[in-house]
Amino acid sequence: MTDSNVVRAAKLKRYIDQYADGKQTVFAELVGIIPANLSMMLSGKRPISNRMWQRIHTKLGFTDETLPEDLRAATSGMLSPDLHEGDQLRKYLESHGIPQKELAEKLGVSTVSVNSYMKTKRFRADALKRILEALGVTEDIIMNKRQGGGNYVANFVPLVKVGQRRNPDWDKMGRVDLGNRPVPKNSILVEIGNDYMQPALLPGWQVIAAEVPEERWKYTTGLVVVHFAGEIVVRRIRKNELVTQGWLTLECDDQDGPTVSVVKEDIQKIWTIESIFYGPPK
Repeated sequence: MTDSNVVRAAKLKRYIDQYADGKQTVFAELVGIIPANLSMMLSGKRPISNRMWQRIHTKLGFTDETLPEDLRAATSGMLSPDLHEGDQLRKYLESHGIPQKELAEKLGVSTVSVNSYMKTKRFRADALKRILEALGVTEDIIMNKRQGGGNYVANFVPLVKVGQRRNPDWDKMGRVDLGNRPVPKNSILVEIGNDYMQPALLPGWQVIAAEVPEERWKYTTGLVVVHFAGEIVVRRIRKNELVTQGWLTLECDDQDGPTVSVVKEDIQKIWTIESIFYGPPK
């Protein structure tokens, strides 16, 4: 699986620290990149193409590898409050694997219009409302804002080991302290099992998942944790037809994994995967 620009930027920062003692100009000369272009790639203003990524590794003389620290750096910085709102939206889509075309379809607009959103410093209230409804999230999640109502809570969250628990007793379930990392209300920590989600998620990884209110299930897309028929699974939503047909079609990232349709009546909870808490090397 190709890393998002957010992850690549985090890895690029690690390379600069490792091979150029943190000096961007020295690293730029080392790999033959214009310093201004390197700076834009680090800030997310310029995408890191596959060709450029291969060139960097050829110059450095090693193969690409994602370390846990890269994922942690990427997820901790993906929603920086210093970015304007268009940047925040773009980074949210990238981190959740949501193509701009998919958002355009949900909004009923062209991809050109969605692309223009990425350049918007501050959304109009009506435009932001439509985007939030299309993605099925709240403003604080995309814009990294803490609401006065206390959207963020103490970081002791239930740990769910997928494939090992069924019909969990949430009140008695063991909890994990996430330290200073803020998480949305009713979040859980999910330990990935052999769920056919490779290479996106590997067995042993732990991801933070935020609960989706039932009234927003119909807007939900991307990587999710679903509790249905007494079982908890990690899947990607292939089709969300809860409104038109009354079911979700869930698929695996591994082509050998099963595809299943779940009727709304069997769904007990849905969470969206927000970030990776722990991910051992591939």
